[in-house]
Amino acid sequence: MSGEDGELDLTHISEINSRSAVRLVHAVISRFDSRKAELVRSIGFGGLLHFPTLFQINRRLSLWLMTKVDDASRSIVVDNSRRYSFAKDDVAMVFGIPSTGERIRDVRPGNAADYEELDFVHSCLGVRSSKGCRSIKDVQEILDCKYADGMSKQEVDAFKVAFVVFVMSTLLAPASKYDSVMTDYWLALASTDKISQYDWCSYVIDRLLLACSKLKSDIRKKLNSVTVSGCSLFLHVNLGDLSMAHKEFPRCRCFTNKRLRFMAIADMVSGEPNCNFVKFGASMPRPAPEVSYTWAKGLPDAQKAPTGTEQLFDAVRSIVSAANVPQASVPLYVALMLHNKEIQSFHEEQTGKLLDVTTTIVRNVKEGFRYSFPAGGLKRPMGTDGDGLPTTGSILKKLQVASSPCISRHLPELIAIQWRPPQPPADRFTTCLPLLSTWELNPDRARHPHP
Repeated sequence: MSGEDGELDLTHISEINSRSAVRLVHAVISRFDSRKAELVRSIGFGGLLHFPTLFQINRRLSLWLMTKVDDASRSIVVDNSRRYSFAKDDVAMVFGIPSTGERIRDVRPGNAADYEELDFVHSCLGVRSSKGCRSIKDVQEILDCKYADGMSKQEVDAFKVAFVVFVMSTLLAPASKYDSVMTDYWLALASTDKISQYDWCSYVIDRLLLACSKLKSDIRKKLNSVTVSGCSLFLHVNLGDLSMAHKEFPRCRCFTNKRLRFMAIADMVSGEPNCNFVKFGASMPRPAPEVSYTWAKGLPDAQKAPTGTEQLFDAVRSIVSAANVPQASVPLYVALMLHNKEIQSFHEEQTGKLLDVTTTIVRNVKEGFRYSFPAGGLKRPMGTDGDGLPTTGSILKKLQVASSPCISRHLPELIAIQWRPPQPPADRFTTCLPLLSTWELNPDRARHPHP
């Protein structure tokens, strides 16, 4: 859709095909020796040497993101209040490829000079014409070749050309056809010493916008099978970076397979991870000063959104991992969520209270104490259990946090065990999950874990 078209109906789609091959990108690059890595840096694509281990990207999230791209403004339009513009500099931050220089263009029909330059590219790839190189596997063979006695000038040129064709075909600008190679940028490869002098990021965005436009056209035609092409991973990273600190570059290095999987689950609004139709859009952005992308530049203070709850989840995982007490995950995460709900700005007094509760929870669990949760575990329906005690769901509803997608999605991920109330006297706490302002935790009681 364009941002003004409204929501597209995606419920009829039964099959989503993708032409990205992210697993192959890391597999090939990770085998490069120092000589090949230096050649990649020499053409300005050194950022891709940090590409992480990825198995696949979520096709349903790719589909949703691409329908949210407004072609005219070059923005991801989630809703009326959330619009994230993107530009070529953002592509450079994500992948670490050239974003300045001459614009990439296709061959001009009948232009002899253009065709002469293309002959050089053909020779590098070992084909007679552009039509002769239609398989990514053919290009990969050049990259995987071993050079025990060093590389000649011709082999160096062939490697540089093959690398650009490979990453364009598998990651940065995948074609809509399976195992296919686009050729409209090949003139920029005619002089391997000048590859870094072209604006590759603009080309990536242009191809992505074309892919989004075609995808939305296919959806409006009510096609049951659609294809995701273009660099949809760029949109994934932009979404994930809404709630991540921008400390490492290129940004793609931070998005491991596990991170992308968790990000997709955290952003879900409705549906299940494996169902045909999933609606996303739960993520909220970080404060603008902490964001490196185009959309945050010049954003007035009044429009700065609060930090997303994924930061809290990351903090919980770090704390319980360092202390080796996974049983503390649920109470610690809920405590942080409640604190975040009640206190919008962290004043010194409230921050001290939060740190005190955090330390107490970890210490208590590590020494054997188990917090009192309602009978039946965390997944019981809202209401009361068999003994008339309030369930976790009813308490969260009262605290107005049950509707949070992060609560409903993260709790099963954090810990899979069923929690039971302790056997000692019930006066240990007045409620199962009290507000932080009334929470009184006695470290001495932690030395008497329930059976």
